[in-house]
Amino acid sequence: MATVGKVNVTKRQQTRRRKDKQYTTYGWTMGLGMVGLLILASVLWWGYNTIKTSLVSKLVDWEPAKQGVLEDITPVDAVLVREERVVSTLQGGKLKPVIPEGERVRKGALVAYVTVDTIEAADGQKDIPLYAPATGIVCYHVDGLEGLVTPENLEKLGAAKIISAATSTTPAAAGPPDARQDGKTVLQVQSGQPVFKIFNNLKATYFLSDLSKAVVPPGFVKDGKIAHGRLQSGEDSISFRILPGTKGGSTQYLLMTTSSYRPEFVHNRVTKLDLISSHFQGYIIPKGALVNKDGQTGIYIVYKETASWEPVKVKGEVKDQVAVEPAGKPGSTRLVPNALVVTNPALVQEGQPVYVR
Repeated sequence: MATVGKVNVTKRQQTRRRKDKQYTTYGWTMGLGMVGLLILASVLWWGYNTIKTSLVSKLVDWEPAKQGVLEDITPVDAVLVREERVVSTLQGGKLKPVIPEGERVRKGALVAYVTVDTIEAADGQKDIPLYAPATGIVCYHVDGLEGLVTPENLEKLGAAKIISAATSTTPAAAGPPDARQDGKTVLQVQSGQPVFKIFNNLKATYFLSDLSKAVVPPGFVKDGKIAHGRLQSGEDSISFRILPGTKGGSTQYLLMTTSSYRPEFVHNRVTKLDLISSHFQGYIIPKGALVNKDGQTGIYIVYKETASWEPVKVKGEVKDQVAVEPAGKPGSTRLVPNALVVTNPALVQEGQPVYVR
């Protein structure tokens, strides 16, 4: 019996050793499998990131940095109100301009002739001279509003009547365009007809606008404020002083005055004017290019095909654009003319490769 018990013990030990060996082999297999899976996952993760970075770098948009001016502009129609003196002919005949339109003359200067038929002259014609009644600019475009659209009537008649009269009247030219160029073109005129006018360019010109259909930024209309605008036909800005509003009921009107003179003032009764409410100089970039990092505003610049974050100072914004300037120390910034500014910064981060196509 003792031998049998010994044999059973030995068998149990052998069975246990076999199981331990199996467990050990299984453990090694599982361990190696886990290591293999980790290596494979790392390779796949590395490959995914590499491919992702490569693809994203090609989706990054950028544009060259350009210095310029950012303006908030409100376009309006403006009625020019000024002091004008009209000259009419007492006899019908042919008008012969001597002074081209737009030229300044002194009071008493010869401006034009009206050639009339007469039996008193050997050739049957006589030239009647027309002189300037005041010093100012000659204009052959007479529209019949010279005695209505005046500085004196701004308060008497009110803004609504002045604007209505100016915008509903088609200016009638006493002389065709040639008369403004060479002063040689003739035109048939009737007795009593206004043939030219003189406006005093040394006195202030008033601009009157109806703002009921314009979106002017808050704070722009303020009595006594110096405002700026630009004729849509010109490039240089004009300074205005905003005056107290005239009669007009509940509609808001803007009345400004300027001492500046532009050739466009010569015969235009109504002109297109851009009111400039904001003016910022700097690098003009999309507002979406701005990035806040560690509490500071900046942008990403593509430098050597790598995204580099640069701090900037925002000088002003208009709609979807901003004007910025470098916020770093002079000479240390990479924001220079034609630097590549990333316009969709959500796709990049510091040091990321950017494919410059």
